[in-house]
Amino acid sequence: MNDPTGRVTMAVAVCTYKRNHDLRVLLQALSACAERIRDRAAVGVAITDDTAAGEARGVAEFAADWFSRASSMGNLRFAHR
Repeated sequence: MNDPTGRVTMAVAVCTYKRNHDLRVLLQALSACAERIRDRAAVGVAITDDTAAGEARGVAEFAADWFSRASSMGNLRFAHR
């Protein structure tokens, strides 16, 4: 799928359960990749956390800033059960 500028749009889905450190490392790497290809593609990330308390929310909120710095990078969404 292409966005209005003709760039490809991509969605990355991440399911997690009590892996906050690994999630942070992954999101940092995805952000760096999205930054490198932002002229050709918009990358969005959806995170689903299966902990009752939504323990990954803080990581997702922190990482959302990485994806929103440049509007061309896409966005990040978080949900928990």
